[in-house]
Amino acid sequence: MAAVAASLNASEGRCKQYADEVEQLRADINSKVQEIDRLQTKMRADEEVHSAKMTAAANRAASLEDALKKAEQKQKETQAMLTKDADERLSSIHEEYKVKLQVLREEHAKELDELQRTLRDENRLLTDRSKDAQGVLNANIKS
Repeated sequence: MAAVAASLNASEGRCKQYADEVEQLRADINSKVQEIDRLQTKMRADEEVHSAKMTAAANRAASLEDALKKAEQKQKETQAMLTKDADERLSSIHEEYKVKLQVLREEHAKELDELQRTLRDENRLLTDRSKDAQGVLNANIKS
């Protein structure tokens, strides 16, 4: 009888130990799930920010293109209004608009280059973060 009681006590001890281990594993799993949820939420937020920046850059690029077209249209209208009697004035105005148009093109090209560079940097950062998050997710899943 004493052997049975000792065996029962040992079994109860192991059961308690196993129950504690199961609870610890559950807590670890819940912690990992929360970390995964947090990372996924951050990844979605980063993607939304990146998307908004890309949209803003595209809108700015379209605006710059419109400004360039308006400048070119203004140059054409100015040329159409001039007459043969104002050849010298036409030449002067034409040169002035060429310079302004070149300056606009250079300014717009610089802005477009910077926007593209920023987009590439943001895209690279988002890709790096995504890879990091995927690595953490994979590590958490393997754990």
